[in-house]
Amino acid sequence: MNVNPELSASENTCVSRVFSAGTYKMNDVYEFISEGLAALCVTDMDTALLKMTADEIVSNIMNYAYEHECKHKWVTLEIRLEDEAVVMTFIDGGRLFDPLTTPTPDVTQPASERVEGGLGIYIVRSAMDDVSYSRDGARNILTVRKKIERK
Repeated sequence: MNVNPELSASENTCVSRVFSAGTYKMNDVYEFISEGLAALCVTDMDTALLKMTADEIVSNIMNYAYEHECKHKWVTLEIRLEDEAVVMTFIDGGRLFDPLTTPTPDVTQPASERVEGGLGIYIVRSAMDDVSYSRDGARNILTVRKKIERK
C-alpha cells in the first residue's frame, strides 16, 4: 500500500489499492481504509461510515458485477481528501451497471413485503453527501463523497 503517514491532512493526496476476488477479504479493505483515513486525520465516526459504504460497494461488485465463473474479479479503491471531504472511487471491470438507476426501496414497508434489491445503494446514498457513476470504456466508476471532520 502506498499510504505515507508523513503526509499532511491538507495535501491533496490519493492512495489506491486493487483487490482481487480470489485473494481479498473485507478486513483487507477495512485496513486499507483505516490506514488511509488515519493519515488524513479523519474521525472515527466518519471512518466507520466510510467503511460501511465500502463494504456495501465492494461486496456488490464482487458478487454481482462479474459473471459467476469469472476468475479475474477485481475492484480498485482510491481514497483522497478534496475540499474537506473524503472521496472514495471504486473502479471495476464488470458488466455495465449504474447502481444509481436502481429504484429506491420503500423502507416504510416490512422487509418481507419489499421488492428485493436497492437497499444497499439506498443506505450508501443516505450516508454520503454525493454519489456519482460513470462508465469509461469497459470500467464502471462509482464515486462517493463525504464531508468530514478532522481530529
